[in-house]
Amino acid sequence: MTEENLPRIRDVPVENRGDAFLNKLRRCLEIVDFRRFIEHFKAKQSLSDVRQSGVASAEILDMIETIFEMDDTLKELSDYVPTLESLPEDAVCIIRKILRTNIFRPFPSPTAVVSEEENESSIELYGPGDKRPLVEGSWIHLQCIYEFFQKIVDAGLLRDDHIDDSFITWFFNTAVEADDSREACFVADLLPSFWAKFPQKQLAIWRTVRSNLSRFVCPDRQSYIPSAVSSLLWFVSDRIPEWSVPLQEEHTHFLRLVLIPMHKIKSYPYFSHWLQMCLVRFMEKDSSLVNLIFEGILSGDPTPSTSELCLLDELIYLMKFSTIKEIDQPNAQLLFRRTANGLGGYEVKVAKKALDIASFNRFLELAKLHKEASIPVMILALQNAVNYSRNSSVPIIAKHILKKLYDVEKDVSWKLEDEEKKTKRTRI
Repeated sequence: MTEENLPRIRDVPVENRGDAFLNKLRRCLEIVDFRRFIEHFKAKQSLSDVRQSGVASAEILDMIETIFEMDDTLKELSDYVPTLESLPEDAVCIIRKILRTNIFRPFPSPTAVVSEEENESSIELYGPGDKRPLVEGSWIHLQCIYEFFQKIVDAGLLRDDHIDDSFITWFFNTAVEADDSREACFVADLLPSFWAKFPQKQLAIWRTVRSNLSRFVCPDRQSYIPSAVSSLLWFVSDRIPEWSVPLQEEHTHFLRLVLIPMHKIKSYPYFSHWLQMCLVRFMEKDSSLVNLIFEGILSGDPTPSTSELCLLDELIYLMKFSTIKEIDQPNAQLLFRRTANGLGGYEVKVAKKALDIASFNRFLELAKLHKEASIPVMILALQNAVNYSRNSSVPIIAKHILKKLYDVEKDVSWKLEDEEKKTKRTRI
């Protein structure tokens, strides 16, 4: 910045602090570009080398000072915000411009054009074997901008007419597709503040969240950042208890068409915790949705072991919040088969998690209620786990569960053992 440093707001007379606030906001409109840093890092130059490398280095050092000064200005503005009673209209326009010109920066292309003394030259930002960066290099600066904006929102200085529907749509839609995962999560974490401070915009906020999660289910839009999706699901799980009973049709459609299909997405393990929280909230609101939820989850076929582990863990969690009478026989059969498949798989971790389900008291009660469906499936799977498991701890637990199932229906279990012995003799 070529201008002289502006005085601190607290050092300005009270009657002039409004103008000082606006002047400092205008100072923050400048966009900071970090491509020159990358150029020098690619050349493996230390800061001492940069200091001696001529005019270009002087520009970089000046830019470093600019960044520090701008960040100090933003921090000062953040500290000053709580003292304000209202925000001038000019300040609102500048703040919106600061946001639109600075945040959601795309990662640079492999080759960047840099102008030096009216001559344009291209620099290679990535080497032949380099991958695209995972984080935005200017995040430290962007974080100051976000924290300043959050201070303004939390202080209640923005009115409903300052934040229109188009701004909400742009702000949250762009966030979930941001290149930098930290930026996406920061914006998603702002959702509760927006919800609390702008009650008139709650419908627009909910539609934006629902739209983003709906698009995430589409195969061509599954490049969304999983951590940002987790933040959106966390927000949804907090909103469900506020819904009236009976649930509106759009809410059940959201469950059926968005939340349940999310179990089939490859990145499901990354957000499974908050997804199961949403499902539990639905079950607590309306117990008639229990079978819909179990049927939707059990009808999938999670192939990666991590997804299957998360799915089995979610089934245990959901059973804790449901009664055996709420799970009908078709879903009980699906649950028995899913558990048996886990026991018969090659993954030891999956087999252990399936044993956790089989030893769960609610599961055993369900097996007693639907013994004709559970005994044939489960005892064969458990006997295979005892005889063929590659892990020494699995047979011990499996034998313990077998004893409990024998007590459920001895006739069925012993008949089953006789049939298995006959089968083995036939093979011999």
